Amino acid sequence: MTLLAPLSPLPRVSSPFGVPRGATLHNGTDWPAPAGTPLHAMSDGVVEFRLAGGNSGNAVGVRSSDGRTLWSLAHMQDVFVGVGQRVRRGEVIGTVGFTGHVIPAGPAGAHVHVRVERDGQLLDPEKAIRGIVVLDLVLLGVTTWGLYELYKRSPWRRPL
Repeated sequence: MTLLAPLSPLPRVSSPFGVPRGATLHNGTDWPAPAGTPLHAMSDGVVEFRLAGGNSGNAVGVRSSDGRTLWSLAHMQDVFVGVGQRVRRGEVIGTVGFTGHVIPAGPAGAHVHVRVERDGQLLDPEKAIRGIVVLDLVLLGVTTWGLYELYKRSPWRRPL
């Protein structure tokens, strides 16, 4: 399942997935945007959780209609959905903010933290949005050369 980007247009990543953060690794991807920028549902699904406070600040987690994918958005200023509510891909579900463990005047400032899990395993949100989920391709028996061929034909390909 390819997910829709929560922001449009999608800005440059401010903190990528998997980078060291003290003793842990960053479990999502951060994209900066002005506070109040609309955030869109990344897929059809049902709101599984809504948080207020803590490190994530205002956050929402949605179980995609495939039942396998859980994506969440954190540090939101406004949240327009509640637990159990059905959302449609592209629907505005909140706005970018700097709630939770974020320093408003710091390098991150207002941003959205995006986390994606499939079958309980963390995925790089940028790759899930761009449709490059290598694990699924490997399970299907696609070789490294096959991955390279898919990459060459990808409309999201970036020059190396």
